[in-house]
Amino acid sequence: MRPQNRGSIMSKHVSDEMEQGQGTKSDSQLSQKIEEFTQYLSRNPSDEKAWEQLGMAYLELSDITNAIRCFDQVLNTNPENNYALVAKGYLLLAKGEFDKAIEYFKKAIEHNRRNKKAWEGLAFTQILIEDTRSAINSYSAYLTLAPNNGLAWYHIAIAYAFEGLYEEAIFALETAMTIDPSLSEDILELLEIINSQIGLGNYEISDEELVDGS
Repeated sequence: MRPQNRGSIMSKHVSDEMEQGQGTKSDSQLSQKIEEFTQYLSRNPSDEKAWEQLGMAYLELSDITNAIRCFDQVLNTNPENNYALVAKGYLLLAKGEFDKAIEYFKKAIEHNRRNKKAWEGLAFTQILIEDTRSAINSYSAYLTLAPNNGLAWYHIAIAYAFEGLYEEAIFALETAMTIDPSLSEDILELLEIINSQIGLGNYEISDEELVDGS
């Protein structure tokens, strides 16, 4: 059982989260913005915020290579810039460079242990590489900061199941279902795997939980 496939990472974890508040721009508007920032930065190469904005413009165009280049420039100016550390972590995650992504998420957490996106990115990456013991710790930290994320509860349930912590997995799945009933198909699939392959007996989520919030 796997969380969302790698092809969805960009849209779910980068575009939706890192671009929050950026607004929707056409390709021509983004190209104009990129040209303006590029010209400005040729005269002001140490402007940290301008490099961030340029990186976001490239991100909106799904140009991962140039987005990383821009966030590298931010980090050259300020190695502790939490936003750039997290953004680069997600971009590396989207490229499938998991070890490097983990490195950047951990750097962000070192500077700010309440950085929700860093914990979520770290945990998700650990799920992808099947380091489920570490993923449990990371998702636990994340869920203390963002307890209403149903997808995170579903992912920690996967990690619990991999580790043989079946009661914890069932609790996490029930919580995920309560928070986000749209996950019901994936949740029931994981429950079926637990019931049929691990021999826990007949664990089920009640009809009440299935319709709660729908």
